[in-house]
Amino acid sequence: ILNAVSRDPAMMVWLDLTLNRRNSPNENYAREVMELFALGIGNPSDPPYTESDIRQATRAFTGYTLDSNGN
Repeated sequence: ILNAVSRDPAMMVWLDLTLNRRNSPNENYAREVMELFALGIGNPSDPPYTESDIRQATRAFTGYTLDSNGN
C-alpha cells in the first residue's frame, strides 16, 4: 500500500513532491508519508523517525515527477 501511495499522482501533487529538487529539497512529501501512511506521529518527545530519516527519504524521492499524462 505504501508503494502505491508513494507513486500516486494525486499524492505527488497534493504534497508537492514534484517540487522536490536536489538543490531545493522539499521535505513535505517525505514527512507526510511517514506520519500519515507509515509510522504515525508518535510522541512529540520521542517521534518514530528522526529529522535525518526525513532528509534521507526526501533524497530518495528526489526526481519523482509526473509525465504529460499525469502519470
